[in-house]
Amino acid sequence: MKVSVWELRREQTKIRVRTVVLVVSAIIAAIFTIVWLDKVFSQSESGAVLCAITLAIMPVILIACVVRGKLPNRYRNLYKESLVKEIAGELFENLSYDPNQGYKKDEIKDTRLMKIGNVFESEDLMTGMYRGVKFSRADLRIENIQSTGKSTTRIEYFRGSWLMVASDKKIRGSLQIMSNGIRFADKYKESFFSGGENRRHKIESEDVDFNREFRIMASDDADAFYVLTPRMMQDLKALKRALGCEIMVAWIGGRIHVAVYSHKNSLEPPVWSELHLEDERRKIEKDLCDVRTVVDILNLSR
Repeated sequence: MKVSVWELRREQTKIRVRTVVLVVSAIIAAIFTIVWLDKVFSQSESGAVLCAITLAIMPVILIACVVRGKLPNRYRNLYKESLVKEIAGELFENLSYDPNQGYKKDEIKDTRLMKIGNVFESEDLMTGMYRGVKFSRADLRIENIQSTGKSTTRIEYFRGSWLMVASDKKIRGSLQIMSNGIRFADKYKESFFSGGENRRHKIESEDVDFNREFRIMASDDADAFYVLTPRMMQDLKALKRALGCEIMVAWIGGRIHVAVYSHKNSLEPPVWSELHLEDERRKIEKDLCDVRTVVDILNLSR
């Protein structure tokens, strides 16, 4: 879908206007509420307390609405179906891209890399080939919301991109490598009774630096050391440095899963900064560099 920059800017302006209207409306509503509370309860301490609570809560609600609210679908879809799809098509072969689709929860759960929590969202599903290697990529957000009745806590388990890449190293069991800096990675071992002889367990390599950076979980030691050659461990350390964030990697069957914990959603259109084609091109290429970086550094191309 070809869309002009002018049309994207027009949709961007609409969003800015709607956001300003929302902010102004909320401020006016807060002022009227405070004035009303002051008149009704002006002679009591409870009135002052209610005014203070209202004044404190209104900005919080407003910020939550603006920050966590989804951009209107038309602007996002125009941006993604035009710019993102066009630029991704130049980078990858046999591209298929659906901004509104993502991975299924069970696909991620079965990797045994992450605790799943009770909030799971995935979008921007992209499949294609890079240097002869088949891949899929999507954004992923996993959170856990806990409520005590008096307060609600939202804990981020994972936010970033998740890649699945074809591998010529096929193993019988599973192998997971997790950056030690990821707090909510699934690092639990299986008991003998749940896993038998092939239960998932922690192993250590002969590379002390690698053990300091990563935790290795495997169901079979022979599989683990078949994959984790000295060269591969050096490549994984280089991959983490190149991506500039914590990572998790799993070999399952004939696929490699790479979770890039960037703490952000990628491929999103700008709202308040001016939309310039060349700037957006560089931003989108940077967001999609994870695919090229994984394939190139792990030497997966054929």
